[in-house]
Amino acid sequence: MVLKPTLVPQHLKVMHLDDITEKKINEAIDSGLFRPDLFPRAEYETKGIYCIPTNRVHFYQDSNLVNYQPYKSGVPISIQDAKKLAIQFEPGVDFNQPIPMVTIKKAVYNEDGSLNVYKSLFQIEVGNHRLLMFNSNGVEYYAFEVVEFPNEAEKFKIGLGSNYNLDKPKGTTQSATPLINAGIRLVANEELPKDEDAIESWVYDIDPQRHWKSRKAIVEAIMNGSGIVSMCESMSETKITKLIKDHNLKKTTKMLYNKKSGKYGTTLANGYAQKQFLKAFKKFMETGTTTSAIMYAEDDSIKTHGIMKARALVMDDYNQEIETWQNMFDKIRKEPSLKPSEILSTDNFVAQINNHDDYETEVKSQPVYSTHPAIQKELKIIEKNRKDKAASVVANETLGAEKSDSLQEQVTATLDEVFEV
Repeated sequence: MVLKPTLVPQHLKVMHLDDITEKKINEAIDSGLFRPDLFPRAEYETKGIYCIPTNRVHFYQDSNLVNYQPYKSGVPISIQDAKKLAIQFEPGVDFNQPIPMVTIKKAVYNEDGSLNVYKSLFQIEVGNHRLLMFNSNGVEYYAFEVVEFPNEAEKFKIGLGSNYNLDKPKGTTQSATPLINAGIRLVANEELPKDEDAIESWVYDIDPQRHWKSRKAIVEAIMNGSGIVSMCESMSETKITKLIKDHNLKKTTKMLYNKKSGKYGTTLANGYAQKQFLKAFKKFMETGTTTSAIMYAEDDSIKTHGIMKARALVMDDYNQEIETWQNMFDKIRKEPSLKPSEILSTDNFVAQINNHDDYETEVKSQPVYSTHPAIQKELKIIEKNRKDKAASVVANETLGAEKSDSLQEQVTATLDEVFEV
């Protein structure tokens, strides 16, 4: 809200640094003239605006007692920036500018339960250069908003967010280094989850105006610096196969049985639903065991749609396939005598004039029927080999259940860590 000049009392309209007093600050606070900083995407509790002695507000200091900015990778507070800020205050206090924010370092309360600002100690969170400028110009009192944060991650949203122009359109040029360093530190201290979505949301909350490609690069830098493997990074079937190979595991795009869960396991990407459902359905018909799939979004889809829409497309592909099969099941239940061969039947083979020398030449106009003795002979051999192979697979799964389970537990443990299942 921009204050209209008529709303500011005449004796407060021009309050220079050398005539700021405790009485004037309290009067301005009581009149609602000061504007607190606004961070709608951060979670914090405001205790209100107080007139606080500036000598009760402390800077962050390193081991050499140098005042630094914790949200800017520990960069010392610039004296030159504070001098420039003093020039902006020469016309007087601008009530449309947000006031500094502090947290309570040591609280002392009066008998009535109110906060004693003269005996309490405060930590500056937003407004380091303003506080330095006040101290350098003999300002003894000023308005501060007292806030409390649930955790460090939310505090960093305020500290870093205050360094970004919230009114600037998409494509901010603010350096990403403090954001990346803060993210790595918070993950290391377990203040920010080792979860890609959580990190992506945290970065967005701090700098929503930044271009999405730049935010994505920041998220990747935080994850790389924290040793987190990204689900978004080259998760094609080929890359997953390489990942499994690197961990000396079996290829998980196949159906692997886990005795502990009692299910087969596989992976699912956009466009894979039909193929994977048929494989799962076949396994169910052979063994009576269901299948669970880990989902992933492929690079091309992420680059085109963004990570969340790419994941939604995987779910939509799966939902469509399940809906199709549900309609099939409902139809079959209504017509129990329906046979699969009635839905899809075969006719004859076309004559193969060229590209074979193991049988006599065929005539283009003469079709070859599936009942041909030579075809039937080969078909019987193929069916026998297939049944023998299937029986061998079932026998191996039964006899080697413990070994299979051990391998799958290894797969599951690794994928749980990699994909954060």
